[in-house]
Amino acid sequence: MKIAVAGGNTDADYLIGVLSEQGHTLRVINADEAFCACMADKHGIPVYFGDPCREEILKEAQINSFELIIALQSCDADNLSICQIAKKTCGVKRAVCTLSDPKNADVFKQLGIDCPVSCGGMIAELIETITESLSCETQTSGASDFVTRAIRIEQ
Repeated sequence: MKIAVAGGNTDADYLIGVLSEQGHTLRVINADEAFCACMADKHGIPVYFGDPCREEILKEAQINSFELIIALQSCDADNLSICQIAKKTCGVKRAVCTLSDPKNADVFKQLGIDCPVSCGGMIAELIETITESLSCETQTSGASDFVTRAIRIEQ
């Protein structure tokens, strides 16, 4: 699959490594020149230096035949902009982006982002799932100052 990765640093580096190992064709667009040089050297893939929020930068990166763009900026509005430009002006088929505020997910979907992902939202859902499957039993021994708790997590 042809995938463009826009923005991000450590998370982008990890994702680029995983996607490269899986055999995807990648293109990286990032506003950090040192990061661009590092990714080009480390992964041997095309990297474009520039603000991925700018239409001309995305066009320069030649992502017009790509199936997916992944926007990893820290600002939700930037990620929305990147994804919308990529889909509307570059013809990228699908868009994934990270969200700082999980409350933006529904609005982003309505605005054409195929998969807005919130780490905080995912953790909250995970905790909810875990706490629903927790059971806690309290057992006391003959001595009133000794209490044992058993916590079970059903799988």
